[in-house]
Amino acid sequence: MARPTVAVNAYRWACPTVERMIRNRPAIAVDLLQADTATKHFVALAIRGWELHQDGRESALQQLSEDLFSRPRPAVLATIWGVGLGKLGFLKRLPGRVLSRCHYDHLVAGWSDPARRRLLSQLSRLSLGEIETIALVDQPLSATSARVIAKIGAELFDYVLAVVRRHRPDLDDMGLAGVLRELKRGEDIADWLRNVLRLADLPPPPWPGTETIIPLRTVAAIDATGLEFRNCLAGEDWWLSAVLSQRCFYRVGGRDGPAIVSVALDPLLGAWRIESYRGPANAVLKPSIERRTLKVFAAAGIPYFGEYPRGRALDWADGFLNVP
Repeated sequence: MARPTVAVNAYRWACPTVERMIRNRPAIAVDLLQADTATKHFVALAIRGWELHQDGRESALQQLSEDLFSRPRPAVLATIWGVGLGKLGFLKRLPGRVLSRCHYDHLVAGWSDPARRRLLSQLSRLSLGEIETIALVDQPLSATSARVIAKIGAELFDYVLAVVRRHRPDLDDMGLAGVLRELKRGEDIADWLRNVLRLADLPPPPWPGTETIIPLRTVAAIDATGLEFRNCLAGEDWWLSAVLSQRCFYRVGGRDGPAIVSVALDPLLGAWRIESYRGPANAVLKPSIERRTLKVFAAAGIPYFGEYPRGRALDWADGFLNVP
């Protein structure tokens, strides 16, 4: 072959096949080796289609060598892939180097679907992340959110959306598309997810309580109680732990109130236990109120083992959201 190093640099993984095509039809060597960026992508797409849909047959490669620069490019790819990809203007919007095999697979998958094709058409330049996101994320996206999600990564975004689907079943596709439009930057994913989860329903409490001991059943109730009691419940980590089924908070009223009892799901114990109990501004409860409160919760199957029993028993400190 006349210029093998040029072919290697230009076609990367497709180089061995390019060399075979030139041996099949030497006349196309100049076109292949002097190809512009869009042509290189066209050639790589054709070779990838041959690998996938022609089982690497030599006769099919010989035919592709004949057709590559003698037939219209859309017809060549439609024949080799079995699906029409339109006028192929998107090839000019791809990155400069030949893509990996999987990204060409993602590109064809995205371009073959009408909704995903509309998104791809709205992007002035197609990054690898955007191609992957639009092809793999099975959610209603806009061009803007596709750019943002591409920076996050499709796998992490799939996880985030699974979380949203679980905790916000009230969001249909239109509602989800709406909240996705609020995600402006990939770096904001944590704040965005927390804002979405803030409106989630809390899991059922481990104990329904009594007339005077009432579980806080919404994030809004936790926030409001934290502000009223001037304690840490107003911080988002506490309501988030309730959304994640790690904690539940009870407001004590009547003669033993006001007070807040925090109960935690202890993974080591496999059961709920009292984590803490305090009055307004984290005031310590009177001994008589403390005894009555602990007795009522113990009768409901939620005992108190002192502060940080798991950490003290194992001499081990977890992260904040893992119950101590």
